[in-house]
Amino acid sequence: MPLNGSLSLFGISFAQREVQESLLRWSPVSRRLEVYMMRYVRLASLALFGALVSFNATAEEMSTDANIITGLDVSSSINAQETMLQIEGMAQAIRSPAIVAAIQHGRHGRIGFAVFVWADGDYPELVSWRVIGTAEDAEATSQEITGRLQSLIDSSRARSAR
Repeated sequence: MPLNGSLSLFGISFAQREVQESLLRWSPVSRRLEVYMMRYVRLASLALFGALVSFNATAEEMSTDANIITGLDVSSSINAQETMLQIEGMAQAIRSPAIVAAIQHGRHGRIGFAVFVWADGDYPELVSWRVIGTAEDAEATSQEITGRLQSLIDSSRARSAR
């Protein structure tokens, strides 16, 4: 518990004046970095909260061995070939007989699964939460990943052409 005029962080006490002075010495670049990091943390927290809330009803009704949410980078920082590699790799992996067998041999024999992408400030959902417990579930998920990818690429190209 901080005492009069001090700040405690992870069990270490700092005088408030020291903290204020060190914050004032930060360069504008450091402040911008802090702002960007805080935005990223807020967005990541919001995405995680949304995923947990949207899966809550299913989670109460059905137990799974794992709940996996995967984020894929499809921003302008990577080229189209790298984007395709990520998406095709995800689609192939989820329908892989070895992955399906591993899922089925779990205690509950199923997993919760979702995929989102990030692209230049947007975080659209590629595959919404679902339960995968059979080869058919995995195949349907794989097809949805590749199908939604194509529509995502088409809309991205349309925005770039403007």
